Amino acid sequence: MRYLALSILLVCLYGCDESPDGVDPEQACIDAGHELALAGEQCGEWSYAEGQAEWQRMVGGDCSKATSVRDADELYEQCIPWLQDPFCPLIQMGTLDSSCKNQIGVK
Repeated sequence: MRYLALSILLVCLYGCDESPDGVDPEQACIDAGHELALAGEQCGEWSYAEGQAEWQRMVGGDCSKATSVRDADELYEQCIPWLQDPFCPLIQMGTLDSSCKNQIGVK
């Protein structure tokens, strides 16, 4: 259940702005899902495989449905580094750093 809450924080369903030029939403989605799955595994919340499966479910099957990235600099310079060295009590409460909020838009 915590994974669902964390995934929702990262994924913006419909109504998200277009990505800045040069940003590949599909790759950003893959990167975010990978790091979120690793963070949960590191914190003992789920296995990497479980995290990846839930991420794919949240983005509608696979990251090819990703249409936008809210702020690529924030995603790659703040959110992903935070996920790479997560504060496990927050992960365990279903909370992410604010830099991760609504980063990946999917159709």
